[in-house]
Amino acid sequence: MSIENYNAVGTVLENGDTVFHVTDTEYWVVAPAALWRKCSWDEAVEHCAVHGYILPTLEQVEEACAAVHFHHDCCWSSTKHTKGYAYAMLLEEGGGHGVCDKASAHWTFPIRRIAYLYTGDKGE
Repeated sequence: MSIENYNAVGTVLENGDTVFHVTDTEYWVVAPAALWRKCSWDEAVEHCAVHGYILPTLEQVEEACAAVHFHHDCCWSSTKHTKGYAYAMLLEEGGGHGVCDKASAHWTFPIRRIAYLYTGDKGE
């Protein structure tokens, strides 16, 4: 497939992933809804890894949630605060982020980076 097939935020790929970020050299996707889950932070990290994804940063959580139109509840990020605490994006409380106990159950949006294969001309 050509790069143009993946260059629009919101594009759903054949495997169900949704594009949420695009640059000249890569794009990032969020896993299909069947892989989203509400769990503790440690379970979220393991869940992402088992399925070949990673837990997003705070910035990536915000972008990924916007691309799949998820605008409620709290979502885990990979950003740790201190032992036992990590940051979560607080979508249901007007936005922003907060520090949460890692044992709390919040939404997990597995993401992954896909690099373009350089062919000389973008899109070939």
